[in-house]
Amino acid sequence: MSFFNSQTSCKRPTNFFPFLKQIRFLVQFSRLASTALLVSVLANPSLAASDIPNSDFNGDGKSDILWRHSTNGTNRIWIMNGSTVLTDPVINVDQNLNWKVVGTGDFNGDGKSDILWRNPLNGLNRLWLMNTANIVSSSRLLDVLDINWEVVGVGDFNGDGKSDIFWRHATNGTNRIWIMNGSTVLTDPVINVIPNLNRKVIGTGDFNGDGKSDILWRNLTTGENRVWLMNTAAIISNAQLPVVNDINWQIAGIGDFNADNKSDILWHHSTNGTNRIWIMNGSTVLTDPVINVDPNLNWRVVGTGDYNGDGRADILWRNATNGLNRLWLMNTATITSSSRLVDVTDINWKVVGNGTQYLYPPF
Repeated sequence: MSFFNSQTSCKRPTNFFPFLKQIRFLVQFSRLASTALLVSVLANPSLAASDIPNSDFNGDGKSDILWRHSTNGTNRIWIMNGSTVLTDPVINVDQNLNWKVVGTGDFNGDGKSDILWRNPLNGLNRLWLMNTANIVSSSRLLDVLDINWEVVGVGDFNGDGKSDIFWRHATNGTNRIWIMNGSTVLTDPVINVIPNLNRKVIGTGDFNGDGKSDILWRNLTTGENRVWLMNTAAIISNAQLPVVNDINWQIAGIGDFNADNKSDILWHHSTNGTNRIWIMNGSTVLTDPVINVDPNLNWRVVGTGDYNGDGRADILWRNATNGLNRLWLMNTATITSSSRLVDVTDINWKVVGNGTQYLYPPF
């Protein structure tokens, strides 16, 4: 049975997009844009930013969903409680579509996700510090005019409870971290140079549970996988993971699926629809259970986050052709609930800011 065609539908909010029927996923920006370990999400400097659920804009310990309209520049947040959309406020409209959301994270340590933007045409960068759907500060960051520099990850690399920015140069393979304090770049150390450009940063997560973000790599031609366990800009371990030679296996998300405070890896097979999780302990794959198989390849994973606040990562799906959306609430590799969310049939609406750069070809 397909979990996309069964289970419960959530109730449509009365104020949801009254003039639209819409949506879709990707990572994007406007002018000015990790993992589900649940802790009490308050302004607590002892918490690593990775302890805050992915895209938790109101600080309630539950992930929310950030949308951007790719043709009119509207930005909107779904404030979530499990599979229920509580509210769907518009943040703002910015019609300069050159601005792309390149990540979300808690940059000022207040327990609420903020939005990082980059303009890939002129190299300008901007940070929105957020309080639910309110932009409390919109700050221009340092310009990075060489557009070969790409933001490939957001995570808390020094464990200070504030998100940092991981950059990779697309032509020379240099890697650099901006250590952040709000909108201030404290330091910008080079980590390493990896001239093999087939190796891609897939995402960041805390794989060894030390409260500091690590970096997950995949070679898109050979199937080699590697994790850098990090301490700020120092690589304390550069470990090869099992090779996955079938390049149809794509890493679709990073999250803590078994609530052990260590990130795990979600895989999706792009031709047969199999879904599998690597349960991780540092660089060791403890188990690799299959979740399910769904041959309808129009469904794409567009995010992982802790939507019900149980400390375990869940999986957000979007159908690229009909605009349906579905949420799997997870307990390790068990789907405890598969709920149809509000339909968003305008495919110009994209889910943005969930962090993984090399999921699928764009739809």
